[in-house]
Amino acid sequence: MGQKLLEHVIAEVEALGANRLEIGIIKKHIELKHGYLKHGFVEKNSARFEQLPFEVLFMYRDLNQKKQGM
Repeated sequence: MGQKLLEHVIAEVEALGANRLEIGIIKKHIELKHGYLKHGFVEKNSARFEQLPFEVLFMYRDLNQKKQGM
């Protein structure tokens, strides 16, 4: 289900004309990070926020590379 949802989100964002999709995930969630890496996402940076008990890892995928990793 997760892959289908991600494919749908990417298709919708591309249809809106975006060139990049950016996400933030819990940095310690290694399995999730590897899943996004497999789908063409790249690590950008990480940050701590006072109101969150975890570090956030920001990732992105350039959308002008057609269906990378799909």
